[in-house]
Amino acid sequence: MKIGKCCLCGKTKNLIKAHLLPKFFYLYLYSGYDRNKSLILFDGENKTVKKRPVGTYDQNILCRDCDGKLGVYDNYAKYFWEKDLLSYSRKDLPGPAYIKKDIDYKKLKLFCLSYLWRVSISNMEEVKEISVGPFEDQLREMIDADDPGKIDDFSVLFSKFDSDDDLPIADKNIQIPGKIRIDGPINGFNLYLPKAYKFYVKVDKRSTSAMFRKWILDPSNKHVIILPLGDYKKSPEYIDLIRKVGMMKEENVNK
Repeated sequence: MKIGKCCLCGKTKNLIKAHLLPKFFYLYLYSGYDRNKSLILFDGENKTVKKRPVGTYDQNILCRDCDGKLGVYDNYAKYFWEKDLLSYSRKDLPGPAYIKKDIDYKKLKLFCLSYLWRVSISNMEEVKEISVGPFEDQLREMIDADDPGKIDDFSVLFSKFDSDDDLPIADKNIQIPGKIRIDGPINGFNLYLPKAYKFYVKVDKRSTSAMFRKWILDPSNKHVIILPLGDYKKSPEYIDLIRKVGMMKEENVNK
């Protein structure tokens, strides 16, 4: 441990090795595989492939107490992620979609915001280019106050790729977050979980449009709608992953 200023509470304390994304998501990647041969692939500034056996952690951002505070949200994310999906096509949904019932809006949204915030404040190589800029303090205040905000405050939209048995890589990878524009000029970030999950967080003062508002996480609902994204093999994420695998093979050949 090292002594420093905790980025959440602002106090000078012992700082711990704090995972940006909970360790249990990475442990899922190794199930059924030889852990020593499994790779987490990242595309860093130097265009090299990284190996993170237990995921990315940063020893410069959180004290133990604040890491434990975020752990409440992380544990709820695990519950959400493991909860069975039900497929619906109902008139009160915006379109054919997955849905998960009995969801805690507060805990789920605060997990999403805290993950994005941790990535933004970290200087680890694979995420150091990712920043929410002036929104960082607002996110910190909301997380510290245990406040998920209103529906249009850092709106969250969940989605999921289709994956089949002949493409387990769709389930067994976690890609780094990336900035994106969705809903026209609205800024936000895509973030990823195993089992082909992807969620979007709006980082913009402008309001979400009426069309996208039908899909986003809503405090008035006890369920979350999960937008189907179609075949993973046809996605930009898959193309990017194949590129990184090619980099890994080239790097191994040159050793």
